[in-house]
Amino acid sequence: MLKKLLYLVVVAVLITATYAIYSWQKEEISYNQHIRPIINSKCITCHGGIKKAGGLSFLFREEAL
Repeated sequence: MLKKLLYLVVVAVLITATYAIYSWQKEEISYNQHIRPIINSKCITCHGGIKKAGGLSFLFREEAL
């Protein structure tokens, strides 16, 4: 009887821990909050405005697509 109870407790803890990990990682990705800062710091100097290296511009979303 004690083994069954211990088994159920272990399973319950594992399920709870798994749920907590997956719910923590489900952050919504926002273009303006997550993507744009990277493009602005790494890409915009060569691929923005008048200067468009390789004909590719990241200044506006429409130009990048």
